[in-house]
Amino acid sequence: MRKTIIFFEKLNFRSKWIIIFFLLVLPRIIYIYFNSITTADSLFYLEVAENINQGCGFAFTDNLGECQPLSGGYFPAYPYFIWFLKSIGFTDKMIPSLVSILAISSVIYLSNTLLKYGLEEKKIYTLIFMIGFSPISFGYSRYLLIEPVLYIFSVLLLAEFIKLKAGLEYFKFIYLRIILFTILAVLFRPTSIIFIIPHFLITLQNYGIKKFIKAFLSFSLILMLTIIPWGLRDMKYGNNTPFRSRPNNSPVNSEGYKNWVSTFSLTEYEYASAMFPIYNRKSGDRKKIVINTKWNPFISKNDSDLKEIKQILNEDNPLIKRGFTKNEEEIFNQLAKNRIKTNGILGNSFLIIIKSLSLLLHPLNSWGWPLQIGLDAKFSIFNGELITKIFFKLLIFVYRLFLFSLYFKYILIFIRLFNPINLFSQNNYNLIQNNSILIGSLLVLSTNLIMFVGIFNGLEHRYFYPVMPWIEFLVFFKFINHKFFKYIT
Repeated sequence: MRKTIIFFEKLNFRSKWIIIFFLLVLPRIIYIYFNSITTADSLFYLEVAENINQGCGFAFTDNLGECQPLSGGYFPAYPYFIWFLKSIGFTDKMIPSLVSILAISSVIYLSNTLLKYGLEEKKIYTLIFMIGFSPISFGYSRYLLIEPVLYIFSVLLLAEFIKLKAGLEYFKFIYLRIILFTILAVLFRPTSIIFIIPHFLITLQNYGIKKFIKAFLSFSLILMLTIIPWGLRDMKYGNNTPFRSRPNNSPVNSEGYKNWVSTFSLTEYEYASAMFPIYNRKSGDRKKIVINTKWNPFISKNDSDLKEIKQILNEDNPLIKRGFTKNEEEIFNQLAKNRIKTNGILGNSFLIIIKSLSLLLHPLNSWGWPLQIGLDAKFSIFNGELITKIFFKLLIFVYRLFLFSLYFKYILIFIRLFNPINLFSQNNYNLIQNNSILIGSLLVLSTNLIMFVGIFNGLEHRYFYPVMPWIEFLVFFKFINHKFFKYIT
C-alpha cells in the first residue's frame, strides 16, 4: 500500500487526475451494467423520446397507442437529451454511463476549483473520494432519470458559488456560468431554480445591492426568454395557464384526492400505496388503492372521512377508473380542508416536520441502491436475500444519520451564535461570512422541502438527491477540518 502511495505521489499532475477519474468512473459503470436502470418514470421518458424520434414531437402514447402532445409540468430537456443520444447510437445503459462520467467530471471541476484557490492536494483527494464514493451519490447514478443529471448541475453550481465567494475571478464570467448552468437545469426540471438562491445571497452580501439587482434582472430576463416559448406551447395544447403542475397525462381530477392523502401520509411508502395505483397509466385502477393507517397518529381506520373515501374508491362501476369525477374531486378537496383545519397549526407543522425527516432519514429508504423490499414482504431469518437488503439499508441509514447529525449540529451552532436582537452587528456579519456554504445548503434544502413536501405534496426522497452535494461537501470539509475551510465558507 505504501509503495502504491509513493508511486502515486511521484506522478505528474495530469496523470494523477486521470487515475482518479477512472477510479471513480469505472465502479459506477460496472454498477450500471449489472443492475436495472429503469423505473416507471424512466420508461415514460424513453416513450417520449421514441415519440420524438417517430415525428410525434414532445408527446406521450395514450391507451389507444396514439401520440398525444404532453403539456403541464414537464420541461423538454431530458426527453430530448435521451432522443439525441439514442439517435447517435447510444443504448439505454450507455446513457446513465455518460451521465456518471459527467457527474465525476463535475466533481473534479469542483476539486480543481479548490486547488486553484490554494487547498492542499491531499485534502482534495480525500474530499473527491468521499464525494465520489458516497453511498448517496453512488446509488441513483444507475438510473435513467432526471435526478442524476441535476446532480451534475448542483456540483457545478456549488463550484461557482465558491468562486463567487472567493471573488478571485471576474464577476461577469462567474455569473454567466451560474446563469447558464441554472437555466439548463431548469429546462430539465423547473424546480431547479432553487440553486440560484445561494448565489443571489452571496452577491448581495459580498458585491452590494447594485450588482445584486443587475444579476437578478439579468437572470430573470434570460430565464423568461428561455421558458416563455415553452409556456406558450402549453397553452396551445389546452392548458389555461402555462407551466401548470398537473400534466395532461395524469389521472383525471386527482388533485383533490392527492391533497387529502397529503394531510396524513408520513412516509413515501404510505404515499406510494395510496397514489401509485392510479398513476400507473397502463393498469391504473382506483380500486387497487391501499390507505395504510397503522402506526399513523394523523389518521385512524375509524375516521369518518376515510370511510367515505373508501366508499368512493370501491364503487362497482365508477365513471372514471383511473381518476375521479369533478364532483368526487370537490368532495376530496373539502375533506382535505377539514383535515387541515382539524390538525391545526401545531399538527400541520408536526406533519411537515415528520414528512421531511422521513424523506431524509427513513431507515428503509434505499437511495437508489437495488435494495427494494415489497410492501407484502414477510421477515424470516431464513430469507437471506431479505436480511441482506435490510442490512445494507441499515448501513446507508447509519451513513445518513452520521451525515445529518453533523449537518444539523452545525446549524444549531450557527443559531446559537447568531444574535437576533442586534441583526446588523459585526458579529452576525462575520458569522454569515464564515458560514455561507452552510446557509446556502440550508436554503437549497429548505426550499426543496417547501416545494416538494409543502406545495407539490410529493413524498419521494429521490427529489433530494441533487441537493445532497451541498450537504456532503459542507460536512466533509468540516470533518476534514482544514484551515482553508474558513476562507471559502
